[in-house]
Amino acid sequence: MRRRDLPAGLPPVFTPAMARAAHVGRSRLRAADLERPFRGVYTRTDLVDESPAPQVESEAMSEEYRPPAVRRAAQFALAMSAREFFSHQTAAALWEVPLPWRVAATSVLHVSVLRPFRAPAARGIEGHQVDPRLVSVVTHPSGFRVTSPASTWAQLGTVLAEHDLVAIGDALVREPREGTDRPQLASLAQLRAAVDAGRRPGVRALRRALERIRPRVDSRRETLLRLAIVDAGLPEPIPGFAVVVAGVELAQVDLAYPDRLTALEYEGEQHLRDPDQWARDIRRYERLADAGWHVIRVTKDDLLHHRPGLIGRIRRALA
Repeated sequence: MRRRDLPAGLPPVFTPAMARAAHVGRSRLRAADLERPFRGVYTRTDLVDESPAPQVESEAMSEEYRPPAVRRAAQFALAMSAREFFSHQTAAALWEVPLPWRVAATSVLHVSVLRPFRAPAARGIEGHQVDPRLVSVVTHPSGFRVTSPASTWAQLGTVLAEHDLVAIGDALVREPREGTDRPQLASLAQLRAAVDAGRRPGVRALRRALERIRPRVDSRRETLLRLAIVDAGLPEPIPGFAVVVAGVELAQVDLAYPDRLTALEYEGEQHLRDPDQWARDIRRYERLADAGWHVIRVTKDDLLHHRPGLIGRIRRALA
């Protein structure tokens, strides 16, 4: 017997109450084209993209990549109680901060409640019972209840390495420089207040990371490049530096040593895929060269696989 088509107005993710309102019977909810990712939630497999996360990280897909936790959060939100909220890695994914790949690719949802309420427990959910003094809960632009950006960062102190904490902190405090940039998600003062809110696991790593966060960084790779330079014993370059000659801004460079007229530019994969961006880069490098600046161009391969050679190039340029 051919199963009955679902009403066109039924959304991709729905609850039993929404199904009843659309006159969908219980027997139809047991059909193979519907799944139950969580209790009280149904998904239409014909409309929901359930494709698995890529197995290899690629910068080319980083801007378009939507972590599976974001999709699953939209599903679980229909069944959340009023006291539950997204936290930890899930909140970080919702705030679109640069998580390391092993974290971004997971589909486990982190859901918290304030003490003394009991942490949620369900398949695909990691529940947390958190101290009310240590979190601030806000409404995300999507409408979900979620820990604030600063609280989310502080919760990751036991999850991520120090360099990852710095990269996320850089993204949160990044100052918008163009009209299309998103607003700053948190200030350094807010991050510090989150760390100082009370006894918190991972506080030592958070304090170390806090001192290395800078507000003019555009990407995770730029953060990792800056930290690699400093960890090698070289002076810290200035991120997001505007090169101005005779009152005219020639370019903004990723990292700079102005006293040595030396700039470092991280060449992400998008620079190779976008001919217009590539042409703009060439013109920008020519303007910098005409002004006496030396530009060191850095790739992912340099940073990940040939770091000693990269550090040597920078050391020679500064010498």
